[in-house]
Amino acid sequence: GKFDVIVCNPPYIETKTIDLLEEDVKKFDPILALDGGEDGLKFYKILYEKLDQFLSDNGKCFLEIGHNQGFLKEIFSEKYCAELLNDYNDLNRLLILKKEKSNVR
Repeated sequence: GKFDVIVCNPPYIETKTIDLLEEDVKKFDPILALDGGEDGLKFYKILYEKLDQFLSDNGKCFLEIGHNQGFLKEIFSEKYCAELLNDYNDLNRLLILKKEKSNVR
């Protein structure tokens, strides 16, 4: 079916940097929840291709992103109205995508 709101916190850390994470993160978060593939974008690429199938017209998707992945706004802007929000440390952290009827393909 289609959803009006989708909230997603996909794994977004580059495989090569997993070992550099703080011990608390590595100890309590399973690797499956952290590892976003070689470039950290594995799941965003899937979302880019498949999100239309699940997001209703005028629906919104809230995606957590890595602090260095603000460029995803430009990529997703090809299909959606995209807004980038920062966290309390002023780092890119949340990408909000809106599927507007005029953008439906």
